[in-house]
Amino acid sequence: MQLSKRLQLVASFVSEGQKMADIGTDHGYVPVYLLQEKKVPYAYACDVNKGPLERAGFHIKEAGLQGQIETRLGSGLSVLRPGEAQSVVIAGMGGPLMVRLLEERADVVAQVTELILSPHSEIDTVRRYLHAHGFAIVREEMVLDEGKFYTVMKAVPGQETNYTETEYRYGRHILQTAEPVFGAYLSDCIRKLTNLQAQLQGTGYPAAKEKLAQVETELEQVRVLYTKLYEREKR
Repeated sequence: MQLSKRLQLVASFVSEGQKMADIGTDHGYVPVYLLQEKKVPYAYACDVNKGPLERAGFHIKEAGLQGQIETRLGSGLSVLRPGEAQSVVIAGMGGPLMVRLLEERADVVAQVTELILSPHSEIDTVRRYLHAHGFAIVREEMVLDEGKFYTVMKAVPGQETNYTETEYRYGRHILQTAEPVFGAYLSDCIRKLTNLQAQLQGTGYPAAKEKLAQVETELEQVRVLYTKLYEREKR
């Protein structure tokens, strides 16, 4: 099965030899791929919506993996029993929702060996949740897929030294590796903030002035970070 760049990165984070659960599986692409590659022995494809789960079931049957991938209908991790899956993948939803799903089944989360997470928004909220609940982020990467930037992280039980606010916002591992894709992401942020700055400068509303000040502060911070990580290479 051919995966998108985003899902390929998600799948690469899953450790070999563990039963895995894909929460919000949609078409079931990730568990099917992992079984085809013989990376995991068994998988649970889980989704809150019947339609996507039926599509996942079709792809599972098409791949001849009915005996190795089980579909489950339900919200978040509510479909799992503690210890049933060692590796849990959650991708394709906002950070606050992801945290809520993890909090709702703390008993399941307490017995996993790894969480593979790819939140689409408020990623700092997820990083803070992990640290507050005894997880260390051991790997984190960013990928550009069809014009959108996605972050994928792996967290395992453990502790790590406190993050700075910048690390919570962007990810310690992403900042340390400073891959070109992150430079492209920062450039995109600068472009969007610059455009927003120009729009806000054209209005005299008090609320717009307050927003403008926030945008200009954020723009300066992103520019400083970009210069620190990437402009030094040109010197």
